[in-house]
Amino acid sequence: MVDDRLPVRDELFLLSHEESGKPLIHVPSLSAGLAGALLIDLALRGLIDGTHGRIGAWQREQGGDRAPGIIGEGMEGQALAEIRTVGSSRTAYDWIMTWHPGFYDRVCAEMVTVGVLMAKTSRKFGLVPVTRHVPTQDVFVTRARGALRRTVTGVVQPDAGYAALCGLLFVLQLEGSLHLSTGSADLRKQLFAIADRHTPTIREILSAVDKAVGELATAAF
Repeated sequence: MVDDRLPVRDELFLLSHEESGKPLIHVPSLSAGLAGALLIDLALRGLIDGTHGRIGAWQREQGGDRAPGIIGEGMEGQALAEIRTVGSSRTAYDWIMTWHPGFYDRVCAEMVTVGVLMAKTSRKFGLVPVTRHVPTQDVFVTRARGALRRTVTGVVQPDAGYAALCGLLFVLQLEGSLHLSTGSADLRKQLFAIADRHTPTIREILSAVDKAVGELATAAF
C-alpha cells in the first residue's frame, strides 16, 4: 500500500483533517467534496464522461482502453453500477447530492478496511471518550501533501489526479492544509489556475462540488 497512489477521495480525506483526526471543515460540505472526488476517481480512470453536462458511464461493449484495471464491489464499482443503471440523465451535482448523506462515514469505513485509517480513542477534558480516525502511517499524509506542495510551487508539472485535488482544496477552502507560507489569496489563485487547466469533465465535477457546498454551508456541524 505504501508504494501505491491512493484514490483522490482518500487523499482529500487525509488532507481535510487535523493530526488528531478532527475534520477541518464541517462534515456535510466535506461529504459533498468526497462524493465529487469519487466522480473524479471514475473520470480519471476513463469510466465516466460529463462533457455534455450530464454524467454518462463507459459501457463494456464500447471496447477500447478507457477502463484500465478491474472495478470490483468497492465504492467505485457500486457508483459505476448506479450510473450505468440510471443512464445519462443526471448531472454531477445530482449525483453529489444523492450520495453525500453519510458519504463521509462510507469513505472512512473503506479507508479503515484497506488499512489507511485506524480508530483512536482519547478523552475530551480527560473525561468523555472521543473516537476519531487517524492514518495508520504518516507517509499517507506526507506523500499527498508533499506532492501537492511540489505541484503548487511549480517544482513538478501537475498530473491529472493532483490537479483535480488542487481544485477540491480550492472549492472546500482547504488550502491551509498544505502548510505553505504563501498567502492564502495567492495560494488560492494558484490552486484555481492548476485546476482550471483540467478536462471539461473534471471542471464540471468541481463546479458541481462548489454548488453543493454552497447549499450545504448552513448545515449543522
